[in-house]
This record gives sequence, structure tokens and C-alpha cells, in this order.
Amino acid sequence: MADINSMAARSGKVIKSDNTVVNEADGINADGSRNVSLTGSNLIDTQTEADAVTGVLTFAQDIHYIEILNRDTVNEGTFLVNGFNIIVPANSPFQITNVSKGTVGKTVTVTGSTSYAVNQYV
Repeated sequence: MADINSMAARSGKVIKSDNTVVNEADGINADGSRNVSLTGSNLIDTQTEADAVTGVLTFAQDIHYIEILNRDTVNEGTFLVNGFNIIVPANSPFQITNVSKGTVGKTVTVTGSTSYAVNQYV
């Protein structure tokens, strides 16, 4: 194990990709906890084929991050989200992805697949 007393001090300053200088230690509270803001990691809703009305899932909030599991073992599924057609092969997942670059909305239109789960994250 390294001896911390023999190590040189290091600044908490780092340069971000936009060339601004920040101090990473500024986000550490006196009790050692950190102030963080998660995006795309908090599951807020899951809908399945049972929730669809004529192939359309309607979420309560605008969709920015989505994860899809096509549980149909035979058919690929096409999931229209914010103007993007996401094609998911049979029995395959589509990992959490930011889909807010399109025309943001609350619906997912599904064709092809007969069994699926769609997770919405913030």
C-alpha cells in the first residue's frame, strides 16, 4: 500500500473540454459527500406492449433518454422515438441513449415486435 505521507500534494484544478478551469475538490462537502447531478441514469417509467394503444406508448414526460428491450424472439422491432426509427433485432436490447436531438415528444410508436419493454430515464 502506498504511503500517503510521502506523496506530493496535487491541485484539484482540472481543465474541462471547453478549456474552462475548475477545481474538482469544490464538489466535495465537509462530510466527504459529493454534490452530483445524474442524467440518463434515473429510471422514471417502464412500459410494455400491454400499455400500447394501437402500437403507441405514451409517457407522462418528454422522452430524452430511452432503453428498449425487444423481447420478441422472432421479429425485429422498429421503435419511432422523437423522429428517430430505432431498429432493435429480435430478442435484443437497445442500451440507454440520449434521443433529445430530434423532435422531443412523449410517444413511442412500435411496429414489428409483439413483445417489448421501453424504459424512460432522466
